[in-house]
Amino acid sequence: LECKYVSENLHHWIDLIFGYKQRGKFAIEAMNVFIHITYEGEVDVDAITDPVMKNATISQINNFGQTPLMIFSKPHCKKMVPDVAKKLMVSLGGSDIVGSASIISMGGGNISASQVLIEPNALHWHSFLTPPLSIVGAAQYNHLTKILVTQAAYPGNLKGLPVGDIRLQMNSKDKLLTVPVGCILLPSHLKKFVRFGGPCASVVFQPLFRSIDADRESSSHEYLHSRKVSCMAVNKHGDVIATGSEDSSIRLWNVTHADQHHRKLKLLCSFCGHFGAVRCLEISSEFSLLVSGGADGNVIVWNYRTKRMVKMLSRHSGPILSLSLSAISGQIVTLTADQLRLYTVNGELLSYVTLSEEMDEDIGSRTRGGSVTVAAVSSAPKVVVASPAAEWQDGVVAVTGHAGGHVYLWRLRSLATEQWVSRDLPQSADESRDASSGTHLKWSPSHRRTADSPTHSSSNGSRLLTRQLYISASLTKVHRSDITVLRLCSAAATLGNSGHHHKDLVTRCFDDSRSIDLLVGDADGCVSRWAPLRLDQLPNSDLQSLVLDSAHSITGQEWKK
Repeated sequence: LECKYVSENLHHWIDLIFGYKQRGKFAIEAMNVFIHITYEGEVDVDAITDPVMKNATISQINNFGQTPLMIFSKPHCKKMVPDVAKKLMVSLGGSDIVGSASIISMGGGNISASQVLIEPNALHWHSFLTPPLSIVGAAQYNHLTKILVTQAAYPGNLKGLPVGDIRLQMNSKDKLLTVPVGCILLPSHLKKFVRFGGPCASVVFQPLFRSIDADRESSSHEYLHSRKVSCMAVNKHGDVIATGSEDSSIRLWNVTHADQHHRKLKLLCSFCGHFGAVRCLEISSEFSLLVSGGADGNVIVWNYRTKRMVKMLSRHSGPILSLSLSAISGQIVTLTADQLRLYTVNGELLSYVTLSEEMDEDIGSRTRGGSVTVAAVSSAPKVVVASPAAEWQDGVVAVTGHAGGHVYLWRLRSLATEQWVSRDLPQSADESRDASSGTHLKWSPSHRRTADSPTHSSSNGSRLLTRQLYISASLTKVHRSDITVLRLCSAAATLGNSGHHHKDLVTRCFDDSRSIDLLVGDADGCVSRWAPLRLDQLPNSDLQSLVLDSAHSITGQEWKK
């Protein structure tokens, strides 16, 4: 409701409901006329003496409702949304250009050149509508800048181990907290981490920062399953953890304080539904959901409050390597060795793409019947994280990490009617041979979703997919080994007492997206932090490429002269 189109046209609605188009000839012209008894002052109910007529009038008013008070007698003023960019024609001297706005020449050495004027003050308005990892002021683009690259500092001065979890330190925007593979940080205050995977099916709570009493502050819990704990997840408050095991079971535990330093586990319930080892888990406090992925190729959605299974997402092409759930939209992203899928929070398949290493990314895309179902990637996928973006924001929906240090950002776009593809999923990459590729900075039109549902029925009754996953940007040349962990978080989100968890979903949608950064860790213990840029922070070369890529203004409207 705060988008540019609605903001600039909301005054028409105000005129109809509260303004001059509510009554009289303007209401007739706008076809905004209702039964007379709904208007204020038209009927004096107390003056009606006939009880039958009086009751009938009251019933009609209750049935039709009442028209609001007419507040405005003149057309309501239009809200002007600031444009972040304008196109100017200036002379070579540029003496007419004033101020601190960023100017970029697009005319080379011509005497009269087109210029782009960026309005920094207007970017603030757009920042709260920009989805995570997108350029503020040009949400249809992705451009991340590298803030930090460093070697992970593990508890106990361990070095060179693969990164298992990574967070931004509380009250700090620069320091990263990391633990090796087989450990997970407790997000409540980021003072402890949990180590799992021992031979005794144990989990151990340990202090993150080494102290003299570190051993006494540790608490071990053994034989939580009949076989080794293979994966673990914790909710954002740190009071509920889920453990998955090689015995195919999942157990939910309540974490309480036994004393000042030690933790106590209480079994809440056990979930059984997989036919092999549980590979990955994700807990969503916002939706009260627990999502599990197994070696059997199935993903199961559980409601951990009612302790019931919600839905099974089956027919994956292989064992589940990683999965994630968006904290805002509830969309579920699943990853196998050759396939990336996106589901709604209700388990409906939105889109899928087969990942192929055999195709050259420089070739572009090859299609079959107009549909693109295969994406060219440089190496095998390893991990995925869902973006905390609302569905209406049309931003990045997922980030995948691959072998060799490659990271890809994925978006979702609508397909033309002739490009709709069947929801009957192929079981291997050989069954479909289409391709799509991405570059570091690539224009991707922000297609709006139609009023129809994400799937439609064909003439033969099969379900069709109307949306497509594609690579919008990639990060390379920083990490050299396999990506082991991806996190999307901000310094504000790490504050245990910040009250962030009390905000509702709508409020969190409008939190400043610039605060959400991408954290990446690899198998060599290297970690990096990436942040989106504002439009006025783009290098001139990238800004010029961005503008030349579109015949329209960066905000999606015609250039203002």
